[in-house]
Amino acid sequence: MRLMLVKPVQLTFGITIHVADQDVHILGGGNSHGIPVVLLHGCGSLAQEILLPFDNSDFRIIAPDRPGYGLSTPAAPAERGPEGQSFWLERLLTSLDLSEVRIVAHSIGSAAALHLAARRPEVSGICPIMWSQAFRERCFGILWRHSHKKRNCRV
Repeated sequence: MRLMLVKPVQLTFGITIHVADQDVHILGGGNSHGIPVVLLHGCGSLAQEILLPFDNSDFRIIAPDRPGYGLSTPAAPAERGPEGQSFWLERLLTSLDLSEVRIVAHSIGSAAALHLAARRPEVSGICPIMWSQAFRERCFGILWRHSHKKRNCRV
């Protein structure tokens, strides 16, 4: 058996905002004047991993560390599931004053986004990405479709 040493991930520091009773660490990228796109990472990853393919985008990219990941504080036990995290996401969007926003969510981050969409259908666009193999290619396609004012995405 061969033992592999894995180099720990160096955290990238962005800004930390206080939302309700939690600290939320956020990385940003892209064009600060572009249409805002919130990227939600999946289980076992960080905002910096989901941000990487979009860092030089024409969109205003907002990549928070979900509760309990990276530098964000954990959610209360009642809000640890997808529905609870949808309320966290809603509070985050409100605190960032994002009236028009697109959300691209990967893996389990999609569940929180879908709960938010069910409760708040007026949110501009929510596109869940479940297939990690094609994440980068699919997200670029979704962002392109949203930039052309289409409300629905088919992934």
